[in-house]
Amino acid sequence: MRKIVGFLILTICMLALLSVVASAEPVPGIEVVKDCPPEFAYVGDTLAYEYTVNNTGDGALLDVTLVDDPLGPITLIGLTDVDADTLLDDLAVGAYATGTAEYVVQEGDTVLLNTATASSTSELDETTVEATSDECMVEICYEETAFGGDTAGGGKAWWYYFSGAGTQTIWAGQHYDAGTVTVSECIGVEVTITIVLAEGWYLQDDDESVKIKGCESIPSKRQPAGRFETYKGDETEVEVPCFAYYIIQLDVQHCGEFEFEDE
Repeated sequence: MRKIVGFLILTICMLALLSVVASAEPVPGIEVVKDCPPEFAYVGDTLAYEYTVNNTGDGALLDVTLVDDPLGPITLIGLTDVDADTLLDDLAVGAYATGTAEYVVQEGDTVLLNTATASSTSELDETTVEATSDECMVEICYEETAFGGDTAGGGKAWWYYFSGAGTQTIWAGQHYDAGTVTVSECIGVEVTITIVLAEGWYLQDDDESVKIKGCESIPSKRQPAGRFETYKGDETEVEVPCFAYYIIQLDVQHCGEFEFEDE
């Protein structure tokens, strides 16, 4: 009985030792860390991307490359010549390399998505070792002037005005449905005007992105910014005096996926 117990103990110890030996086998590893630009940008903005490629495993990584989709190959600083092939394209154990890239936002860009993939060969077993960064997403914003109301005004420049009470469309850039504006029934001497922008539309970052002019007769042409005496601010729900007509001008922007119309 003692011999059997002793044999079992020896077997268990051997299995544990083999497990430790197996787990201690060297394993290559690589990691790509990508710093993204701000979430929103405008046409003409320069977007800066920063990359770090880390050797996170055992053994050197040879012939290291980094490619950003869609920006292309990224030059890495910090690579060395581990395999003595006269090329600075390797990462020693625990080492890292860095790179940068820029992109200028073009007219027509809406959403920019990209990742970076590092590829290398393990010094240990000559296998390919790869890793891909997290995805960066930048939404491109386009600024437009908008008017709340369904009735077109006169003059050479386009504009719309609101008459009566109810809910009507917000027109941005003349062609785009950017949401709704609601004017309540006149209660006492005031009405409540409520602006609801459609998905993807936002007010511009301006203290006077909402301008309202109340009037008893319709102007013959589009009004300059200085003529909006009823309200100027950035609130989307305001109480203003009762008038027969309202010119509600908004400085808006659309960010992200967008289908442009031909002018």
